[in-house]
Amino acid sequence: MKKMASLLVTALLLAALAMVGMAEEEQSHVLIAYYSRTGTTQEAADRIAELTGGDLVKLETVQAYPEDYTETTEVAKADLEANARPELSTVIENMDDYDTIYLGYPIWWHYAPMAINTFIESYDLSGKTIIPFCTSASSGIEESVESLRALYPDYTILDGLKIRDVDAIQAWIDSLTSEQK
Repeated sequence: MKKMASLLVTALLLAALAMVGMAEEEQSHVLIAYYSRTGTTQEAADRIAELTGGDLVKLETVQAYPEDYTETTEVAKADLEANARPELSTVIENMDDYDTIYLGYPIWWHYAPMAINTFIESYDLSGKTIIPFCTSASSGIEESVESLRALYPDYTILDGLKIRDVDAIQAWIDSLTSEQK
């Protein structure tokens, strides 16, 4: 009788472990990729990672932008006008593991920094959902999202959010989750 009970308990444990494994496989793999010069966008990315359990990756350029704000805006404007693609030092080896990408950036001259385009063009993001989020003292996210959609029409790019307050992120993520149901 003890042997039978032991076998039954073992079988139930194995079945439970298999179900947990299947549930984990069904979960969406989330990446939070962001570019941040001053730390504001990084703060938002950190909060999104905390709330989603996603993997956090800071996008960094090989050539750093100047420390001085005015100089940075001049370089950013020159990059935009030249349609530049600054080289990234960040490499994501396992991009195929992700199906949802929160993509964060500051707004520079109404658009995402050109390094964001470099990131998008470095990977095949077909079949993935890209969810932009931005930080900005004045500009909204709309123009940058429209630009990304125009450049990458084959990708699913949601409307996104301009983050003024990290406390608003929870409600935004909840609304995204309810829209996907």
